[in-house]
Amino acid sequence: MHEHIPVTNDDLKPTLWCITPQSEQIHSYYFYMDGRDFHNSPYPIFGELPDVNATLARHYRFGFTGIQIVGDDIFAGCWNGIYRLDAQTLACKGFITNRLTNYIHGFEAIENELIFVMPFTDTVVRMDYEGNIIEAFSIDNRLHIEDVDLSRDWRFELKPWAGTGGYFHINHVVKVGNQLHLTSRNLSCFIVVDLDTRDVYLRPINYYTPNLIHDGDYADDRFHFTSVDGKLIIVGYKDGIEYDRAKEFHHDLLVESVTRFGDSERNWCRGVAITDSHYYITLDGRYGSDLSFTLQEIDKVERKPTSQKKLSWETVGKVEDVRFVTGFGIAVYEQE
Repeated sequence: MHEHIPVTNDDLKPTLWCITPQSEQIHSYYFYMDGRDFHNSPYPIFGELPDVNATLARHYRFGFTGIQIVGDDIFAGCWNGIYRLDAQTLACKGFITNRLTNYIHGFEAIENELIFVMPFTDTVVRMDYEGNIIEAFSIDNRLHIEDVDLSRDWRFELKPWAGTGGYFHINHVVKVGNQLHLTSRNLSCFIVVDLDTRDVYLRPINYYTPNLIHDGDYADDRFHFTSVDGKLIIVGYKDGIEYDRAKEFHHDLLVESVTRFGDSERNWCRGVAITDSHYYITLDGRYGSDLSFTLQEIDKVERKPTSQKKLSWETVGKVEDVRFVTGFGIAVYEQE
């Protein structure tokens, strides 16, 4: 759940929609609006604390932006850090932060490593569960890796303007082997970083029109994207197209299927989760729309929408407190 709030951090904010076969519950968490909030945190802080007097010019979006499961933990991103939750109780075990945890979107969580991107500076950050920076680098417009100035605390920097920022506006990270696949909303393709050779290159998606891809996941030897204009795009190799023939004509990632939701443009399509039988995505929530979003289930074989659930903000919070409500990340798991 992702919202923009104009009020102070004087209470917990409804953030996590937990759906089980028996019930639905909304879980609320503490968010860090300024430096003082970090120093008064009800959760353990892992990583460096900011200056106690650090502030923002205006309040930013609060809520979880991306969610990943590793073992018994759920990791959930926000504007200036990543929460570590107990997968069974959903209690917060700690907040992981450093000077580069800013404007986190989709991220990759693996054993003792969290990989995320600062979209409006094209900066990739790898950190451990203690908040220590393993490495950080930016990608310039020539696809070269550049060092990052670590003297600046980015946690209280605002996005400079609405819409996309950076050369590429990288929204999501998927690690496949020792390569980082970064989704570029501006280019509608992957930017790939080889962590061994330090090479950076593009992987175009061969489709007849550009798509504003946003989040993604890798499963079943395929990439699965959501797009800003309301589509689920599955990328692999189409049946009947030989690999060598495709490479001869400079085809890289071929679109296997596209599922559009609604007869006209749907406003947003964010997170994606994949099970043995279904895909799950979130829809709706762009500026100016009603304060709600939809969790859509899609049959994995037919690739057609099946059931859906809708969450309206008026059932969980004050409508005057938010400008928009968007489902941003999905995690599917079994609770004991």
